Amino acid sequence: MPRQVALEVIERVLREDAYSHIALSYALDKAKLRGPDRGLATRLVYGVLTWKSALDRIIDQFVKGGLRRLQTEIHDILRLAVYQLVFLERIPDHAAINEAVEQAKRVQPRAAGLVNGVLRAVARAEDITWWREQDREKKPAKYLGQRYSLPTWLANRLFQTFGVEQAERVAASFASDSKLWARPRQGFSLGDEHWDAAVGVPGAIALDGWSDDVRAALEDHSLTIQDLGSQLIGLLTGPVEGSHVLDACAGLGGKSLHFLDRGAASVTSVEPLRSKLELLRPLADHRLVTREATLQEFASGHNGTFDVVLVDAPCTGLGVLRRHPETRWRRTEADIQELAALQRELLEAATNLVAPGGVLVYSVCTFTREEGPKQVELFLERHPEFSLEPVESNETIDWSEFTNDAGQLVTWPHLHDSDAFFAARLRRAS
Repeated sequence: MPRQVALEVIERVLREDAYSHIALSYALDKAKLRGPDRGLATRLVYGVLTWKSALDRIIDQFVKGGLRRLQTEIHDILRLAVYQLVFLERIPDHAAINEAVEQAKRVQPRAAGLVNGVLRAVARAEDITWWREQDREKKPAKYLGQRYSLPTWLANRLFQTFGVEQAERVAASFASDSKLWARPRQGFSLGDEHWDAAVGVPGAIALDGWSDDVRAALEDHSLTIQDLGSQLIGLLTGPVEGSHVLDACAGLGGKSLHFLDRGAASVTSVEPLRSKLELLRPLADHRLVTREATLQEFASGHNGTFDVVLVDAPCTGLGVLRRHPETRWRRTEADIQELAALQRELLEAATNLVAPGGVLVYSVCTFTREEGPKQVELFLERHPEFSLEPVESNETIDWSEFTNDAGQLVTWPHLHDSDAFFAARLRRAS
């Protein structure tokens, strides 16, 4: 059952452009998978989507006539089975092979023999590789892309930004498992056997998995899932107690809740999708105000200002590849410029919503310069009434671990076990 559920989700993501986390959640609930079966299906989905290009290079070595010979459904069945044979040590070879053969019989019976032969050949093979080690020195971008299953343009950008050694650490981290970060809320009483506190980040805890107790805490709203980097963005604003806060691109509202829990006098959450606001409202109290609008629409019809404005802008999402692995196959380099233009529009819309002396925080869940530091540089050139306010360590948090030389927030999976975020705090003149 978990393998069949995983296959159906993979097909939806690759063939219908579904989002992996949404499609997987729906499929798991529909199949009523629990415990180890639920965990296996999840690992299979995220593993295949992450290592898709590597799996294809392996399959191509064992299929006579290459990948072009394969029907799409058989191709996905082979991807799923090869991932288990090559990447998962605890899965018995016979279990992966037998299930794949049965799946093939259901969609194309004549291909069952091919599937069986290919997978048995893979299982017998030793030292399977899908990259050339000599490329590490001679063609480093090619090596990074093949070794860590990244599109060529993204591997090249990592190499150009970091050099091969650091780029390899970054690439490897994006293919690793993501830590499950959460934030306690009022009424939290989860036993300490289920979590560890994050060193140096007040309120952040790392969960050991999706136990029944964890699910119960999520259901009674005493716990919320929120990545460490996302929590740091909320803290980057500085104290918000008694402040009027605008979460200008609220999404599902995780940062809005964070502001409420930190004592904001009011939080206005602006989000164009009603479905997201409807999920947020039951988790909040009377201090929350929601507005179904884009930031540009909200700004054109709003006369007041806010003490704190957060623009957590839409971006390429390259910093969350561990949680949304299909993003690496859907984004192109052209998307960076397109989204950078939208981010400039959002920052312009937010400008007059910041009160004199107030704080504007700009953040993105990506690591491209165009969407991060360069975006801030251009904004400050256009708006001399704002200045970059480097975040400094205090008695509650040592920011030096999470900031660059300019005092801007920068988090990385390989350094912080967090998603890759960028954020900057900007202060408006009084």
